[in-house]
Amino acid sequence: MLIDPATAAGIADGSVTLAFRRWDRPRMRPGGTQRTAAGVVRIDSVDEVDPDSLTEDDAVQSGVRSLAELHRLLDRRPGAHVYRLRVGPAGPDPRVELREQATLSADERRAVDARLDRWDAAARGGRGRGRCSR
Repeated sequence: MLIDPATAAGIADGSVTLAFRRWDRPRMRPGGTQRTAAGVVRIDSVDEVDPDSLTEDDAVQSGVRSLAELHRLLDRRPGAHVYRLRVGPAGPDPRVELREQATLSADERRAVDARLDRWDAAARGGRGRGRCSR
């Protein structure tokens, strides 16, 4: 499920609590998560709904200006069913912190290089061409 940056930011700050998708079958499950630019999004529930039962409040909770706009967005996509996903923030993307911490010592770098060299040597004996440069 793609979540645009503005919607992801709304989920992170709590102003967006619903998402609607048109799918042939559910593509997300309750308890699942998705990483976005604004952090991790938690999927609390996934329920099939009748598009005619949607309300202005549903549109507002999904970060859309109006019910007409929500219907327009749903009608742009193929899919036999409309699903309401209750969503919430699940915290920051853990990869950001890991990326900021990711530094290798000289010994760790040598170990990685040695392992890659072994893989390159094995690949040259088979079908690979090895690394181009470091």
